[in-house]
Amino acid sequence: SHWFDEVPGAIDMLAKAVVDPHPRVRLEAVNALREVGTLEAFIVAMRAVDHPSDTYLAYALRLTARELQDLWLPALQAGQDVFEDQAPRMTLAFSIATDRRALAPLMALIREGKVDDRANACRIVASLGGEDEMTMVFALAAKDSDLELLQVLADVSRSNKAVPTDTAALAKLLQHGDEKVRVLAAELAGRWKSTAHRQVLVERAASAKTSATERLVAGRALLGMGQLEALQEIAESGSEAAVRVTATAAWAEVHPAAAAKTAVSLLSKLTKGSDAEAIFNSYFSRKDGPAALTKALSDAKLEADIAAAGIRIAQATGLDLTATITALTRAGSLQAVSTDLSKKERTALLSDAEKLGDFKRGAALYNSPALACVSCHAIDGKGGQLGPKLGGLATHMVPEGILESLLKPSRQIKQGYESVVVTLKNKEVRVGTLHRKTPSEVLLRDASGKITSIPGDQIATIDSSGVSIMPPGLTNSLRRDELLDLLHYLMNLK
Repeated sequence: SHWFDEVPGAIDMLAKAVVDPHPRVRLEAVNALREVGTLEAFIVAMRAVDHPSDTYLAYALRLTARELQDLWLPALQAGQDVFEDQAPRMTLAFSIATDRRALAPLMALIREGKVDDRANACRIVASLGGEDEMTMVFALAAKDSDLELLQVLADVSRSNKAVPTDTAALAKLLQHGDEKVRVLAAELAGRWKSTAHRQVLVERAASAKTSATERLVAGRALLGMGQLEALQEIAESGSEAAVRVTATAAWAEVHPAAAAKTAVSLLSKLTKGSDAEAIFNSYFSRKDGPAALTKALSDAKLEADIAAAGIRIAQATGLDLTATITALTRAGSLQAVSTDLSKKERTALLSDAEKLGDFKRGAALYNSPALACVSCHAIDGKGGQLGPKLGGLATHMVPEGILESLLKPSRQIKQGYESVVVTLKNKEVRVGTLHRKTPSEVLLRDASGKITSIPGDQIATIDSSGVSIMPPGLTNSLRRDELLDLLHYLMNLK
């Protein structure tokens, strides 16, 4: 690019290189064209989109579109065919647009059906736009009860407070036969403070015939539109315990201290751990939630299964919730299992694991839903990505290290797998491993392996956790012979 003006036919040379069969040649051509920095160079560079790409080439193309948008956006507005009528090129360029000038031409392309990824195009329009743009996207979503577009609106409405001029179509969506459509419609009703749909949401939140997910979202929507008293009434006087649990969970997500007395009273009446999970999840999702719950538990008595469920969820957050775990242990009269084995006890355990443990039984334990190891760790390409790969573990980790990682996973966390705590401005807390951070967003991988985008303008703080995403005490439920089998399996992964 530095000799561009000195070489006759340089643009033609780069035009050939940008469609070369080798991706490295195409990459260098795109980078050179970006440095040339003319509209013609941009048009030529975008031709690389028509050919197979890799991570580096895709990044170079996005960077080119972003850095040269002050050239191609005005040209597009003036009617020039800067994408040579190729939809994939348009999709890529618009995916990085940060200028409202992109809205009018992109909206026109959406209306004319000339975008190859309508959902992504609508996401850009809704993110950059205001009332008119949200109205257009909502009209498209409501027309065919489009789940993908409704999800786009639900995602965007977390940061874009613009509301469509007409939300009447929510009434039909809230009565849709597909629960997924109804849930997204309820979420939007709350975000857009559409009080015209209050009664439907009250009925959903209070009905035992409605799924727990739909009740919880309906409760959140009521809070979103300022109907706290209606939700409190359901939480305290609902027809069934399951109804009161989801209403209380929704209440606790926003007002954990105010909901704490009701929450603990309800927990004390439950007997099955899985029935209490929604309440614990709500309290542990807020920065101020654990302290409020701990205080309310001071004189409470819980069934052992309820307390154990709360402890499992607390341990899985990646946060230091020692005080809450202690309160739950006391409330459930649980016997805490020590992980502080002496050197002699550890040596005996490892010796027995090698001699008495069974590889096949250990593999079955590793893959069991109760331990859920496979949800975070991969072996031979099968498993989650949240934790380190365990294939060939025995070739680079001594048995003592394997045992330590099971008993005290936070003692030594492998580099690259440290958990971070993202606190939002509304005091919500998100915990996971950092997938990527950009000036506009943070991408966080949670305990299920799902990658979530958090807009930068919603973030208050980002802190290192110091606590492993792998919960301590995972092996506490195992008999000694089962622990020997699991250790034997891990010690022989070669």
